[in-house]
Amino acid sequence: MSQITEIDAISTLDHVFSQLQDSSARDRVLKWAWDKFATKSLQTVEPHTIDLITEQSNKKKKIKAVKKVKSPSRTRGNIRVRS
Repeated sequence: MSQITEIDAISTLDHVFSQLQDSSARDRVLKWAWDKFATKSLQTVEPHTIDLITEQSNKKKKIKAVKKVKSPSRTRGNIRVRS
């Protein structure tokens, strides 16, 4: 079997899992792959750790979204007023 790069593996998995519409089936396949290839068990990751990671990721997304939104402004005489 020939070697592939990590990015090739990720791209292949993305392509395959994108076509698997049944989320329960996708979960079963992911669990099977984890059980077969992972170097540590899923139980080593604490559920609250996953929640914290997700929460931090969501905060970063909100910050980026806020930075992209420009406040509307209007002019009063020569002074610009931000609403």
